[in-house]
Amino acid sequence: MKSTLLCSLLAVLAAILVFSASPAPRAQGAATTPAPVVITPSVVRYKVIDLGKIVLPASGTEAAILERLLNEHAAQGWHVVATTGTLVILKR
Repeated sequence: MKSTLLCSLLAVLAAILVFSASPAPRAQGAATTPAPVVITPSVVRYKVIDLGKIVLPASGTEAAILERLLNEHAAQGWHVVATTGTLVILKR
């Protein structure tokens, strides 16, 4: 009975050692497979605002109106990337 218990205990310990052992070390210079890189294409959108076509209300300065317009677009995720003449180019 004791020998059966001892053999069972040794078998369990051997199984634990076998299954918990770290993998064999790799030979030096062995090629490793790099992890795949997943690139998700992003969609870039542009918007052009012609300030020359904006009708200015009777109250408020041009700067205040432009500021309000840019803040409204910024709240939607638009960013100014360039200006030229009366054009403002936005990107998101």
